[in-house]
Amino acid sequence: MKKFILLIIFISFISCGANVSAISEKNSSLKYGVIVPAYIYEGETAVYQRLIDSSSKLNENLIVIINPNNGPLDNSSTITTYNGYINSFHNNKSKVIGYVSTSYGSRSLSNVKTDIDLWISKYSIDGIFLDETSNDSSNYSYYKEIET
Repeated sequence: MKKFILLIIFISFISCGANVSAISEKNSSLKYGVIVPAYIYEGETAVYQRLIDSSSKLNENLIVIINPNNGPLDNSSTITTYNGYINSFHNNKSKVIGYVSTSYGSRSLSNVKTDIDLWISKYSIDGIFLDETSNDSSNYSYYKEIET
């Protein structure tokens, strides 16, 4: 429960532009981390900058899920902008994960795989986050197919 509350507090700090040094000092040995769903448009530079500034305090204890538009966008200026944000997070030793929607197992596998391939080929990410996953065991083969 404390970790969940910390995430809410952290997001509130970022939203307000506050300093997160109260949460973590740069040299502390944290036993937990923070995952931030950064579903933020590329033009929101000030918001990204506050998140990047916060990542300098949390370092490797921060994972940022990037979501330009329910997945990656295949637009050279967008890719350049997001890779700039991603590189700033990486400079602070934070991890960046690319967002992919599965629409609860109803989105076409080819579209999901295309998004994953685009993330991997065009963006400097550390992993993939599959969202809107189904809890129906009959969709197991759908998710197994994504893995391959």
